[in-house]
Amino acid sequence: MIDELAGATRTDTRTRTYALMPKSTDNSFFFPSRDGCYARASALGATCLYVGPKHEDPTGQLQAESIHDLIDGHMNGTSILDGLAVSVVNATAVSEPIRRATVDAGIPVITFDSDAPNSLRAAYVGTNNRAFGNQLGEGLLQLRPQGGFYSIVANAAPNLMERVAGVRETLEGTTWVERIDAFIGNCIEPQSCLAEMVALADEWRGGGGDEGGDGGMGINAMIPCLAGPMHSPPAWEAFVTANRNQTFVVGDAMPHQIALFEKGYANALVGQLPYQAGELCVDTLERLAREQHDNQAQQHGQQRMLRSGSASLDGVHASDMVFGTNLNLFLRVPLVLPPVKVDTNSLGQLSILGYVLAAIVISLSVFFAQWTYRKRNVRVVRASQPFFLYMILAGVSLMGASIIPMGIEESDAACVTVPWLLGVGYVTTFAALSSKTLRITHNSPPSTK
Repeated sequence: MIDELAGATRTDTRTRTYALMPKSTDNSFFFPSRDGCYARASALGATCLYVGPKHEDPTGQLQAESIHDLIDGHMNGTSILDGLAVSVVNATAVSEPIRRATVDAGIPVITFDSDAPNSLRAAYVGTNNRAFGNQLGEGLLQLRPQGGFYSIVANAAPNLMERVAGVRETLEGTTWVERIDAFIGNCIEPQSCLAEMVALADEWRGGGGDEGGDGGMGINAMIPCLAGPMHSPPAWEAFVTANRNQTFVVGDAMPHQIALFEKGYANALVGQLPYQAGELCVDTLERLAREQHDNQAQQHGQQRMLRSGSASLDGVHASDMVFGTNLNLFLRVPLVLPPVKVDTNSLGQLSILGYVLAAIVISLSVFFAQWTYRKRNVRVVRASQPFFLYMILAGVSLMGASIIPMGIEESDAACVTVPWLLGVGYVTTFAALSSKTLRITHNSPPSTK
């Protein structure tokens, strides 16, 4: 897409203007996205505006008001806007502003980092947040496979709820159990969020699992799904130092988080590529704006309306327009790793039972072969044709013998032998039975009515 946009021919002379709206402009996580937006817009001869509420509001009302302000400026002609990218705080709160922007003002709207899939947004740019949560859970399993109890730290933002679901999905049914009563679900302000974690750790202190405490009945790991608690490095360092018996798997991998990780103040980080997200937002909005301009020209200036509550782009339905960004995983390997337990699904003592059954099958086959030989001149045995009886007994013996190599562990020769014994034995047995049945059929007189 980037090469296509770079080589595109502009059909209008006005400089396009795109707006990037984070959850809050004071959230340092979005600074790389801002820089990526600035750089990409400049390369395309466009302008990127970094706008939005200064502080994050969990209700999403401040963000909704900011969107309305942009729409008003566009509609009264004071500030023309060609596209808007929003990191959604509250999907319900922004649904109406997004509808107004797309339908009433004709502004293409996309979401990034945090989605509102049920709105009229044209596309989503960013991380698969369910996969993000899966990686958080996988990181904990790799670090401490022996398990324990864990707590999740998040807030009600759509992307974080997806991450929480991913963590729970990955750890469900494993050696890890979530402390539902220790869930922190209102982590908005970094300082208050870390304070809640400190209080929680003090309340459950002593649950260090294998490392002491109350036998693992406390909290053995904390999984903050966002970077907030680590925004104050000194406070985070003090918190981790006081809780060295816990494992910390943290979402996002900002520079200060990586620095803390390298100093040993986190066990794992799962990060995103916010700069790339900023670039992709501009690319996507540029493409949508060009398509809208072309459609308007074809319709002689008539405003292109969204049909059935969604837009399409080059035949791609809006709900399918998801532009993903990669994840980064930083994992601190413990000095002392638990012993690796490999379940090879060995039969163990059960193989003895197999040998006994094989011996019974082979012994009975030999016994009946000897009996058939001794009674070969008896009319009934002679009529049954001893040759076919010997074939059947030989086939049964081979199939019974196939049990023996099944009980031999870690032997390629034994593995190869099993299908040969079974196959040859089966074919020998049923060849005799089929031949006997066919001969009886041919020698029998035709039936009469």
